[in-house]
Amino acid sequence: MSAYLDIIAAYDAKADQLAERYEKVASERMLAEILPVIPVGGEGRLALDVGAGTGRDAAWLTSLG
Repeated sequence: MSAYLDIIAAYDAKADQLAERYEKVASERMLAEILPVIPVGGEGRLALDVGAGTGRDAAWLTSLG
């Protein structure tokens, strides 16, 4: 259990730096492999962004329609 707590503490200590690095990578680049299968445009399209990120990808998907 202490190794688990050590990992959490290390992540917590660097959370700001990690979030900044994460935000520097564009969604288009991060999701490039799945772009061909994402239907874009039109009304009523739904996407579920399940993760623990900053919401960057959800905002990008919303911008696609």
